[in-house]
Amino acid sequence: MNTLDYFVAKYKIDLRQPSPILLPAVDRMEMALAMTDLGFTNGAEVGTAAGDHALLLCQNIPNLTLYCVDPWEQVDGFISFKNSKLSEWHNQAVDKLSVFPSCHLVQMISMDAVKEVQDKSLDFVYIDGAHDFRHVSEDISEWIKKIKPGGILYGHDYVTIPYGRYACHVKDVVDAYCRSHWIPHWFMLGNLEQRADGKYARIPNWMFVVE
Repeated sequence: MNTLDYFVAKYKIDLRQPSPILLPAVDRMEMALAMTDLGFTNGAEVGTAAGDHALLLCQNIPNLTLYCVDPWEQVDGFISFKNSKLSEWHNQAVDKLSVFPSCHLVQMISMDAVKEVQDKSLDFVYIDGAHDFRHVSEDISEWIKKIKPGGILYGHDYVTIPYGRYACHVKDVVDAYCRSHWIPHWFMLGNLEQRADGKYARIPNWMFVVE
């Protein structure tokens, strides 16, 4: 069973519906369990921050080799947090992940780190780096080359927030990439929940299978 067939069978997906196809019950834990079922053992996370999601992956995917890419310092696209906060997150990530010898913290910007990875060598890549249009476009366009056919590219914050301190263009970029590259099926993982004050209480992930 290939990767797309696995998701279709497990979540009873009708592929005749337009993309993005909503999978409301699929969260980060569900994705980790799915990748375990699929036998995935090599992955990368772009934007590790304090290491919470990387920890979930390492705890739930047996024999996982994971590359955690993050500059952990203020660079272009990462201006919302002070270096002191980013350094604190780095220390937290080290504390959480040091018990996993096959989890490697890569303190580099994404476009430098991706050059160090062999093409078609990874089972999955999770993107949660800078959320502006240019950086999301670069991350998708370059990291997809590192994924084996049948692997998964997925990421956080599938929403558009066009302005403000936390501007986010992820949904715009993902939709444009999938349409322009003739990817027929892509998925929104979880519901978008907005509070009465207009802020988001929950922001979904996105995902598609690499052919």
